[in-house]
Formats: sequence, structure tokens, C-alpha cells
Amino acid sequence: METKKFSTFEYGGSYLPAGQESRELHIQQAFDSPYGHAIVLASALDKHEGELAADIIERINYYLHNEREDDPAEVCRNALIYTSGYLYQQQKRDGVSSHAKLGCLCAIVRNDQVYYGALGQACLWIKTDRTWRPLLTLAATAASADKEQPDQAPASGHFLGSGILAEPVCSSRAFQPVAGDMVLLGSGPVCQVAGHKSTRQILGDNMPLQTKVSRVLRQVSDVGEGATAAVSILHFYQSTNATRAIPVPIIRAQEEQGPHTKEMSAKKKKTKHNARKGGVKSWMKNLFSLLVLIAVGYMVYDLFIYDPRPPMALPPASELPDPDLTVDVEDTPLSDAGPPAELPDDIPYRVRSGDTWSRIYLQFGVCSWFIRNHPPNVRRLGSRAGLMADVTLMIPVRYSSNPDYNPYYYTEFTTDKVGSNCQNVNEAFRDAFEEMVGAQNR
Repeated sequence: METKKFSTFEYGGSYLPAGQESRELHIQQAFDSPYGHAIVLASALDKHEGELAADIIERINYYLHNEREDDPAEVCRNALIYTSGYLYQQQKRDGVSSHAKLGCLCAIVRNDQVYYGALGQACLWIKTDRTWRPLLTLAATAASADKEQPDQAPASGHFLGSGILAEPVCSSRAFQPVAGDMVLLGSGPVCQVAGHKSTRQILGDNMPLQTKVSRVLRQVSDVGEGATAAVSILHFYQSTNATRAIPVPIIRAQEEQGPHTKEMSAKKKKTKHNARKGGVKSWMKNLFSLLVLIAVGYMVYDLFIYDPRPPMALPPASELPDPDLTVDVEDTPLSDAGPPAELPDDIPYRVRSGDTWSRIYLQFGVCSWFIRNHPPNVRRLGSRAGLMADVTLMIPVRYSSNPDYNPYYYTEFTTDKVGSNCQNVNEAFRDAFEEMVGAQNR
């Protein structure tokens, strides 16, 4: 059982460990990150792939602590895309074709705003002063993984690591709670009991948060031996928000259930409610979906496949001269030496969707401070000097640590001088370099 208390909210989370009778595995973990307080629930519908569930949480943690240029509204989506691509590339590199159905729900609390996204089987419910409603309900399955072909791999995008493209479902905007609101995050059978009246009563009762977590999990364990699930609950006892803002709920009809969720659904009374089948999407929605898939595919290609520095063929070694050969060399005064080394010209670069300052540094070796403070780039950056897609920036490669772009002065910008995170770069650093170059050219 994990419990933490912060200035405006408290958190409690736990999970039922997998036993000998269990077929699934669900775990959860909470940690602090540069983007805020993160809560991650990971699942494997086959407990033999359970070590991959732990890898999911480790990769999400790694991304949130190392990629610090994301918009908070996009960080959950990008973390899931990165983790899915990492798992897929790892299986491909190891020559393993895994059919594991892995899921993940990632939520971040930042400035009393709750951002969230998920892949696989997950759910997120909120309790306000008057309502108990879902904001996210997913039961993602692949149409190809049916009962007659249990070993067939799931379709790309439904689960983490199942294909080169991941399709995480994320909130259109953050949930903005007020004092008294509660958020329940669930994985596995918890999503089946979340809508029950008893669950709403548990969250509404006046009891410690850890007791509420235990009682929700007890509803799952009552189903039968071997049931496993994960749950986290957030209680905002204070809030800086004057008003509540609730995003559009994301609900997907359930197509496949784990062994224990089937038992729970069989015990529920049948209702006369029939879900309406969605009509044919308009051509504009289809076009938008296609563009999103192309953009995500390009991001994965650029992150994991494309190599910006292809191998170079070196010329053959020249023959050694005759050791007995003597050559008369005339002394040349220093004043007759060639012209001083010239600084390289700026290189135009068109910003692509999904670009970050880290990626631009890997390509050009120029710290972002030089680019942001370069006069030609005035009014070409967004708020707080953020990157904007389809805008052309002038990259001052005179400050590059890459000898391909800056063959004469690249040694002045290595990490031992600018710092591992370019923390030593400022106006004084730049002026000192310009003064050194000016002195050499006099």
C-alpha cells in the first residue's frame, strides 16, 4: 500500500499480486517527476510476461525525467508512444516475436490539473459533489486475436509494444478538480466494479484513503481465487481552482475480458440497455485519423530508425615516402600564412512536428540558448521560447560542437566547456568566444 500527502491532495494506491491461479498481472507505482506527480498503472494479460509490466513503469519514469521539453498536455501521450516503441524495438533487436498484451494508464497531477492517457485495459473515474462518472474506459482488444487463433499477435496500436505504431488515448484537456473531488484510476477487474453503487459508496464514506483502496480491491478479490488488479485514488481536499473543468469522456465498448472480469460480468444482472452502433465516419474524420497515424509513424521512425549521421567511407592510406628521400623546404614567415579560419554560415532548419531542443542538438550540436538568442530567430519561437512546427529557424553552427559543421572551432563547444546540459552557456560565454575569434582575425 502506497500513500502520500501533498499540499492540495493525497494519494493512495495498491494492487493484488498475481498468485498461482492468476492469469493476469496488474501493478501500480507513483513517483515525482519534472512534470509533476506521476501515477502509472501497468498490466500484462499473461502473467508470464509480468516482467514487461515492470519495464513499462521503468520506461515511463525514464522518459519523464529525461525529456523535459514536452508540453504537459502532451507528455502522457508521448511517454506512452516512446515506451511502446522501445518495447517493440527491443523485441525486434532480440529477435523475439512477443504476443504479450500489455497495457498502461499514465496520469500526471500538475498545478491541480490532472492529465492522463492510456493503452490497453484501463479506466479513470471521477467523483464530484453530485456525480460519479467515467472519464476514460478502455477495453482494447485486437480483432485478429480470437478464440480460434489464441496465439495470433494483436493488431498494431491496441497494446504497448504490439507494433511500430502506438495509438494511446489521451484527454482532450486536463481534468480540473475543486476541493472535495476524487479520482479513481484502475487496471483490470477494477474497471468492472468501478461503476457499481458499492464503489461510489466506498469513495463517499468518511474513512482513511488507504481503507478505501483496500475495500475497492476487496470487491475484486471476492470474485474468486486468483483475481488480480491495481487501483489508485486521488483525493483533492484543497484546490487552487475556482471552478471545475471536466473533459469529454472517452468510452470504448468492451470487446474482450480477462478470465476474472468475465466471471464478474456473468454475475451482474442483465440490463436492457443496447449500445448504439456508430455510423460511418465522415471523410474529414478519416482524413484526420490518417494524418495522425502518419505523424506518429514519422515520430517513431525519426526517434528509433533514422540515423542522422550515416557511415562515411574513408580514403585509402597513402604510401609512405622513401626514407632516403630528402626535400628542401624553404622557411616561410608567419606573415605569409593563409587567411584566418572563417566562421561557418548559418544553416536554415524547418521545424517538424514533434521536434524538441534535444533532438535539434543531436543533429547540429548547437545548444538551444544560442538558437533562441540568435537575432534572425526573433519572433520565430512560441511562448516561453518554444518550438513551432513549419517555422524555419537559422541554426548558428559557428557555435556547434560537430566538426562537420564547425571544423575550426568545434573544440570550443564540447561538453566539458558548455556543460553536460549546456548550463555554462550564456551571454558572457558567447562574448568571450567572439572576442577570441576577433583577436585571431586581426
